Amino acid sequence: PTDPEAQTDGPLPNSFPAPFPDENDNRYVDDEEFELITNTANGTIEFEYGEDDGTGSISAGVAYGVPNGSIYADDEFPTSSNSAREDLQATGVYEGNLILVGTNDDPIIINRAVAVDGDLVIKGPIKGEGLIHARGNVYIMGDTTYDDAPGEFGVADDGTENAFALVAGGSIMMGDYLTVRGVNDSSQDNKKYPKWSKYSIHARDEHRTNTSNGETLKWGYFDEDSVDAGEIKAGRKGQQFSFATAELTLFNNMELEKAMADPSYTPRFYGLRESQPDNLYVYHGLKGSGGNVGDEHSVKYTEPGVKTIPDYLFSQGYSPAEVNAIMDRAALHYLNPESNWISEDTLRKMWHEDEMTRPSSYREFMFDGLLYSNNAIFSIVRSKTRHKSYTNGRMQVRGGIIAADLGMFVPGANGRGLNLFYDPRVERFLQIKNDKRIEFARAAFYFESPAATVN
Repeated sequence: PTDPEAQTDGPLPNSFPAPFPDENDNRYVDDEEFELITNTANGTIEFEYGEDDGTGSISAGVAYGVPNGSIYADDEFPTSSNSAREDLQATGVYEGNLILVGTNDDPIIINRAVAVDGDLVIKGPIKGEGLIHARGNVYIMGDTTYDDAPGEFGVADDGTENAFALVAGGSIMMGDYLTVRGVNDSSQDNKKYPKWSKYSIHARDEHRTNTSNGETLKWGYFDEDSVDAGEIKAGRKGQQFSFATAELTLFNNMELEKAMADPSYTPRFYGLRESQPDNLYVYHGLKGSGGNVGDEHSVKYTEPGVKTIPDYLFSQGYSPAEVNAIMDRAALHYLNPESNWISEDTLRKMWHEDEMTRPSSYREFMFDGLLYSNNAIFSIVRSKTRHKSYTNGRMQVRGGIIAADLGMFVPGANGRGLNLFYDPRVERFLQIKNDKRIEFARAAFYFESPAATVN
């Protein structure tokens, strides 16, 4: 409400408290600001059963670093550590991009604060009490849960406490954010929601084809039309985009409105990948928004109301100079790995590998700990009915979620969707330094729904 007296739930903050210092208010984590984090990163990441007295190898758990400017050449999870493990044990800091994998036999052990000067890819059991500061994006590739004793929460077999926080200077992608909902034949091109039983992408089938209206469609997980192209592609029939793109168009829309109203405001604009810097989209199809009428979400690049930010500004009468002024002061955040140090194809193969470990009786996507993003958290699981995912459309988070922008899609099944349990212990990780006045009000809630979408 514009009237403060009508805000019955208490005062709302006008700014979001960033987990990283942002002393110049440019909405990036600069070198000097990250150095403030590394100076306090005095923790370690270890592997409980990793040291073999004979060979010194790691039995299962992996800490694999990719230095800045280098490429991860494999297309599967690494099976052994490199020198990143020693760096993390010695200094609590890794300068580069990092892949962390734990297993039931070899959980990741974390102690106090650890800093990663790049992106982080992570999955598997975690033991100990600590947090990871990742300067870039974070990609959660599967269940990331506490290595707890049977029947316990936050308590290991040896009685020690398990508590974890994952802090991203970029955004957090929790699940496969790149795959589209489906493909459709030419007769369905103009339909926003095509018939799902014919066209939905299957999460477990690598390749799948069928003939519809005389056309051969390829809609397996690894088929060519299953990935969000980031732009209109010639020859793609009824081309759709991913849920992440649908959400970032809404986030960009809100930021653009602030930038248009305040010439001093630094907007945060999201893009799917840095190789497509001109493809920063907004969606102005919200009901009652500027006289436009449409659904809350867009699903196709060709949909009315979907425009690049400059094109929308031009349509509102902005001059090229005015458009450039807004874009020049904007902070641009992309969802793809920095400089594609790990390819999107590899990320999808890793998510597919995780999917194939789930039994037909289903295992929901699970995360334990605090998720805290400087920007956005994108989270998605797919249904068993439409997409053959053995997560069964369910997700469980035990800890907390904090982000400036939050987009979650949990379709659910049999009366259950998103289970979010607040763990009050994560408050210990909220050591936020901010020169702006901040007020916190703590609320605990239990939410369960057969289908849940959180914006």
